[in-house]
Amino acid sequence: MNRQTRFYALAARYVALLSFLLLLSFSAFSHASTQKFSAQEIDEILYHIHTYYVEDLPLSRYNAGNLSSLFDNLDPYSKYLNEEDLESIFSAANGRYTGLGIEVEEQDNYVVILDTLPNSPAAQAGIESGDKLHAINGANVAGKSIEEVSALLKAANKNLINLVVLRQDELVALELKRQEIVIESVASKLLNDGTGFLSVNSFNHHTYHDVARHINRLQVQLGSPLKKLVIDLRDNPGGTLNSAVAISDSFFR
Repeated sequence: MNRQTRFYALAARYVALLSFLLLLSFSAFSHASTQKFSAQEIDEILYHIHTYYVEDLPLSRYNAGNLSSLFDNLDPYSKYLNEEDLESIFSAANGRYTGLGIEVEEQDNYVVILDTLPNSPAAQAGIESGDKLHAINGANVAGKSIEEVSALLKAANKNLINLVVLRQDELVALELKRQEIVIESVASKLLNDGTGFLSVNSFNHHTYHDVARHINRLQVQLGSPLKKLVIDLRDNPGGTLNSAVAISDSFFR
């Protein structure tokens, strides 16, 4: 099977991770309307949608000329992934990705910063929660979608990126660049009453072992088994399903 068209087998496994990557890496996934597919690739795409998609679709009506219409009829979590997109997903699943380290959403015609990753380029540059992206390398991005803004950031590659953000009615200029970020998926602390507190901010291939390591560290710090354990999943955008299941199993057996 052509690696570029490993469409639904992978999309089915990485639904949560796809959402995670869109939020954190701010990397634009390919637009199918700009892709040119061979007859073999089209057959493979239709086969995987027929085999793995949750609903039956009238696939016989689709061909090379209207594949983008087919993709538009899929649910919001289903995307065509090219080779570069797959590499990005695999990197995030391994706890690494190249980006700015921002979590964003669209609000009132702006792409708004919700949060930044610790020690990320965004955090080091001083980007704050609530900042609205106003300009990228001199190009005004007010009113543009996340996909359009992401494409501008991605085009900058690893060169310096000049951002202008709107912060409490003031324009603030910042300079940063995309770089590889190691995702620390677990943080912990010991509370005064012997309760352990775990913050799990994403699920990647290392999260299960990170949870076990942090619990052990807390128990060593306390000098006895934890009396209680609080697991905080707030603002966790998702990740790999196997990791989430493994962590759940360790507590519910």
